[in-house]
Amino acid sequence: MKRFNRFLLPVYFVALIIAAFQGCSKGSPTEVTHPTPTFTVCTSCTPTFTPTDSLTPTASLTPTPTFSPTNSLTLTFTKTNSLTFTPTITRTFTLTPTFTLTRTFTHTVTNTQTSSLTFSPTFSRTFTSTMTLTMTPTDSLTPSPSLTETYTPPPCGWPGDTCTYTPTAVGTFTFTHSFTYTSTRTFTFTRTSTPTITRTPTLTRTPTATATSVYRVNGRVNYTGGTYTISSSIPLEIYVTTDLNGDGTWVALNTNNSNFSAGVTGPGTYYVVAVVGPLSNSGGDHGNPMVGRPYVGYDGQCNVNSATAVVVSGTGNTTLSSTVTFGNNCIFSGIYGNINYTGSGAVNDGSPLRIVSYSDSGYSTKDSKDARVGVNNSRYDLMMLGSTGTHYLQAFLDTNQNSQLDPCEPYINMGSFDPSVVTLRDITFGDTNRYNCTNYITGTVNFTGGTVDSTHPINISTQPYSGGFNQFTSTISNGAIYWVDAVSGDNALVMAYNYWGVSGRTCGSCNHVGDYYQVYGGSSNMPGTAINCSPAATGVNLNFDTSFRHYGLKGSLNYTGTGTVNCSGGHSVGVALTTQSAPPITSTSGTSNVCDLSQPYDVVDMTGSAGSSYYVVAFYDANGNNQFDTGDQYDVFGPYTTDDGTVWHNITFSGTNIK
Repeated sequence: MKRFNRFLLPVYFVALIIAAFQGCSKGSPTEVTHPTPTFTVCTSCTPTFTPTDSLTPTASLTPTPTFSPTNSLTLTFTKTNSLTFTPTITRTFTLTPTFTLTRTFTHTVTNTQTSSLTFSPTFSRTFTSTMTLTMTPTDSLTPSPSLTETYTPPPCGWPGDTCTYTPTAVGTFTFTHSFTYTSTRTFTFTRTSTPTITRTPTLTRTPTATATSVYRVNGRVNYTGGTYTISSSIPLEIYVTTDLNGDGTWVALNTNNSNFSAGVTGPGTYYVVAVVGPLSNSGGDHGNPMVGRPYVGYDGQCNVNSATAVVVSGTGNTTLSSTVTFGNNCIFSGIYGNINYTGSGAVNDGSPLRIVSYSDSGYSTKDSKDARVGVNNSRYDLMMLGSTGTHYLQAFLDTNQNSQLDPCEPYINMGSFDPSVVTLRDITFGDTNRYNCTNYITGTVNFTGGTVDSTHPINISTQPYSGGFNQFTSTISNGAIYWVDAVSGDNALVMAYNYWGVSGRTCGSCNHVGDYYQVYGGSSNMPGTAINCSPAATGVNLNFDTSFRHYGLKGSLNYTGTGTVNCSGGHSVGVALTTQSAPPITSTSGTSNVCDLSQPYDVVDMTGSAGSSYYVVAFYDANGNNQFDTGDQYDVFGPYTTDDGTVWHNITFSGTNIK
């Protein structure tokens, strides 16, 4: 009974509790449904994000400044600047669905460099180059956050209550970078010197036989005519020669009735002629006597071919037995006046005006006498001493300097004159008449690398496309019309700018060291693009610049051997290039000849460029063919390095070897 009562007591209490609840509901018992709690995200919460990005912009700048001073200098240098930086940006911001963050920054780099340039002739320039590079890169950060809410609803009170919680936020950002570079370059050049460059050394004209010769003819000269007062502007000119139609030694006396001393080449028979000067610029290495001036042959002869001979038998002084005295009894006959060429060609010593005499009205038989004028619009003198009868005068532009009227050269026939008296006749002509001009090339020519004038002309030459003899012309102004002889069929053409300038007996149709040139068609090598003449090619306009240049060797040449060097019936001296250092010389290339020792040699290396090394063969042209061949006296010099003619290699030789 006690064990039963212990079991029933808890059951009793439970029944009492249930009965109490049934009394509160006032109805029959049902199952209770709990409402879902309401959760509100915390709006005052501020999640913090710290994004980090790495930006590596690289800027590369290659400035190439160009500087053009007065004496043709080109400065080119390259400087590369590389900028690399890695900024780390930390930002704190409030998470919103989307937002944009923009950052802007500036990076400036300044570089300064100094360079020194050296030129020949030797001088230096210093340049300071300052470069400023400013870059302004910008990037846009566009984070796209996403929010992930995770929770486990906990009991938060009685049903129907509102519960608040703080979610866990995870931000995801996508960064887009765009860079903008602004480059500012400023170059400042400072010249520390302004040198003056002289293009051509100045040579003093000296006769073939100089005053230092061991063979000498001495005497005294007195002019008694009274028409002229002897002075430096009107000197007495004494001519000593072995051939009255050839070259000899000229000596000027600025004081009347004074002594002279003339060096001669060696033993022989000489003739002496005294003239009232000055000499004109017509013909010969030293000019011609002026038509109309008094003269006399030693001793007292108007016919110089009958002058008394002076025999030089040995070294030392050979003195005339009497004073050469003369008045106005003997006057140089002939024709003289002013000559002016008005055409497009160049007039200079390499392309002179020729004044010639013919013995027939058909201008077919030319006299031995002529005059050469290298200065346009100046005086000519055609001395006709000893000539009689009727003669006919002609003038032409000798574009290839061969003393003959060639096809397409401009000319004029001036009619008859009496050679036995003094005649004044001025000559003016242009390009209206061109001799026997059937096949030719014509057009305009323009050079963009320098000033074109009578000293620095443009030279144009043609030759058959398959090779052969050259024809030549020149012009003295840019844009001028040229006119050059050609062959029927295909022709090659070369245009060249005479850089160092024409002087003395410079070969007008030759290639010169330092010249800028171009083969027609834009090439540096022959034959280039063919020009067809059937019978003529017109409108062939030429344009060229400094792209191609002739290099070689240049300098003065002095011969001390036993031969005679002159330009009228004598012999020339020359140089040739070789790779052999000593005799015997068996192979040469390139030749330059001079018959007037006051003029430089000028030999172009047609196969090489600046910096090539050669030995030089200096030779006396014994057979007069302008070639180094059998029988010529020679010596070897060098080695020398080819350039544009700035450096001269001066040579004196006697010819101790025989080819």
